[in-house]
Amino acid sequence: LLAVFRDMGEHLTSEQLEAIFAEFDSDGNGEIDYNEFVRGTAKYLYTHREVAHRYSQVRTPSMHSAHFKLLETPAAADEESNGEDEDEEEIPDDLKQLSPEEQQVKIKWRAFWMMLIGSLIVLLISDPMVDCLSEVGKRTGIPAFYIAFVVAPLASNATELIA
Repeated sequence: LLAVFRDMGEHLTSEQLEAIFAEFDSDGNGEIDYNEFVRGTAKYLYTHREVAHRYSQVRTPSMHSAHFKLLETPAAADEESNGEDEDEEEIPDDLKQLSPEEQQVKIKWRAFWMMLIGSLIVLLISDPMVDCLSEVGKRTGIPAFYIAFVVAPLASNATELIA
């Protein structure tokens, strides 16, 4: 945190840094994660506009412009974090009563079996699909190259095309 504020041209005392750290650490776990850092920095720069102006003048191309959009209002930072929380997936009902370690084991086994079943389905269907597309090419006189690059993607994404 000290390095970040020094890069912004701010020279803060250790007491000021501790207060800022406590403000940034919204969940109180003693660590500042990425979302807390972005939200806290945006709020700090919003309340200290002269720092924001000076900092925006030295902005490098590697800095993401979405982070600077958070400077418009402090509420934007809260909206940003709320939108990200909605993206978190919930644990399936049958795994909620298990410990986190047991959940990880069950989820990995479930993923393994789903990948195995998906691979078997592809293995069983791919050869007949290729034979079918080859026959379509023979009967229509269209070279197999065009069938493979036009019809095959349409067939594989048919569920998305129908929806």
